[in-house]
Amino acid sequence: MKGLINLISILSFFSLAYPIKAQESNLINQNETDLKSIIKIEFALGGIQFERKNIKKNSFILSLQYRYAGLADKDKFDFQITPEYRFYLSQKREWPEGFYLGNYIFYKDYIVARDMESNGLMIYSKDLVKTAGFGLKLGYQKKLANRIPIDFGMGLGYNIFRDVKHKIGIEIINESTHYLNFTGGLSIGYIF
Repeated sequence: MKGLINLISILSFFSLAYPIKAQESNLINQNETDLKSIIKIEFALGGIQFERKNIKKNSFILSLQYRYAGLADKDKFDFQITPEYRFYLSQKREWPEGFYLGNYIFYKDYIVARDMESNGLMIYSKDLVKTAGFGLKLGYQKKLANRIPIDFGMGLGYNIFRDVKHKIGIEIINESTHYLNFTGGLSIGYIF
C-alpha cells in the first residue's frame, strides 16, 4: 500500500510539473513535425492503443484490451496485450497516414462459455483459454482532422502457446485445432 501511495505521489508531481516545463520550452505550441505520439480508442474489440513514431515511416504500438462484466455475467472476461511494430508503405504521405504493414506478438487470456447440446440436452459449458503468438496486420490510417486519425486494420496470427482448461460441461475448444486467429480493429485517436 505504501508503494502505491509513493507511486501516485511521484506521478502526480510529474503530471503537475510537465505543463510548467512545457510552457518554458515552448512544447505547447508544437508544429506538426514535432508530433510523434498517438493515443487511440479501439472500437471493434474495445481497448486503448498508444502509438509512438520511431523513425521516418515506422512506429511502435502497444495495445491493451480488457473486458470484464463480472457483476452481470461471471463468464465475460477478455484480456489481451499486443505490442506491434508498424511500417508505413506510402512514399507520398507523411507519418501517420497511409497503408501499413505491422508485425505483432500477443498474449490473450479469455473465457469461452455457452450452452452446448449433448444427447438432446442443453448443458452449460465453459473453457478457460490462454494463448500467445505472433502475426501480421495490414491496415490503413488517415487523418480525419488536423490531429484526429482513424485507423482500420486486419490481421492473421498464429498461436505458438495454447492452454485450454475445460471447467464445466462439454469441451468447447479442442486444444489441438486452436492454431490460427484473426484480428481486426477500428480506432480513432489524438496526435500529440
